[in-house]
Amino acid sequence: MRMFLATSISIALLSGCVAVPVEDYGYLDKCETFSKRKELAVVDVVKETNSYFSISSFLMSPITVSVTGILSGSYVVVNNTYHFGEELVRCEEGET
Repeated sequence: MRMFLATSISIALLSGCVAVPVEDYGYLDKCETFSKRKELAVVDVVKETNSYFSISSFLMSPITVSVTGILSGSYVVVNNTYHFGEELVRCEEGET
């Protein structure tokens, strides 16, 4: 498992694009919550870090977007489930 994780991280750092969770600024909370709703965004690592783009990172991009999409997507699902539950509880408390 450690080898898989290390390989995934090194591939993600060398690739052109990765999927990362970002705050969803278009969503308006019904009540004030501590957690923020997230969404996935595909980020071009090469442009963000001003590094050199190679053909290998272009070829690995579909794999890294998929792997980081699964990992980041899992985080987004858990976070948004928590946010939805928190929103239900807080809005219900505000009505009483």
